[in-house]
Amino acid sequence: MKLDTLAAILITGIVCQFTPGLSNAQDAAPKAGAPKEAKQGPIPIIQQKIRAEVAARLAVAGAAYDELRVTVAVKRDIATPFKVSYRGLRNFKGSDDATPDANGSFIMKYIGGGQWQGELAGTQFTATVGTKDKIDLHFVNDPQVVGEWKSVDFVKDISQFNPAQPAWKGKLYLKGLTFQENGQTSQVWTWTKGFLIHSGDQTASRYEIREINGASYLFMEWKSGDVTIAGMKPWYYVLKSAKSAS
Repeated sequence: MKLDTLAAILITGIVCQFTPGLSNAQDAAPKAGAPKEAKQGPIPIIQQKIRAEVAARLAVAGAAYDELRVTVAVKRDIATPFKVSYRGLRNFKGSDDATPDANGSFIMKYIGGGQWQGELAGTQFTATVGTKDKIDLHFVNDPQVVGEWKSVDFVKDISQFNPAQPAWKGKLYLKGLTFQENGQTSQVWTWTKGFLIHSGDQTASRYEIREINGASYLFMEWKSGDVTIAGMKPWYYVLKSAKSAS
């Protein structure tokens, strides 16, 4: 009898962040303060989407199987790969005319833009997960943002920020960000007035600058997998202008 088994993975906090070069938004976010907009994080959603895509492609090819499982191949913070394991595969011939063993596995790697891709006997599987933003934004200069900014907090909502009492008690992964005059930054983003753009993940994160107690603070949406895949609202990194007085 055909078994449809999806492996359960125990994940603490946010495990998948799809911004190359950066770790999870804040992996160790206290559970009590974590967003509650979604019932599950990105990992189970990615697993379900990959499994559904592979199952559909096998069905179109006239293949059958006894078991199909999707698990995390390598647990890491960036571009997590997934392992597709199958048992009892039959009636499947790949595009290279090879017939794979009845029991085996292959890896689905993250290729950017919310997509995972893998190959079995020459047949390519591509699973698209989550949302994408409009990123072909015309460059508009913003002299106010140009310069160096240092991270000082990570908050669920801008209104929660208090310079005298940071809300985030752990370490801040993003230490800072420098906005260059040509629309580049010291990290993976480019920018235009009001937005930080990541071309690989196809996200456009809003930013805004506020003057608080005589200092300039930049509030930047943090679009992790919890946002683009699980549908949660973004938290905000808070960065202080290096030009501001201590």
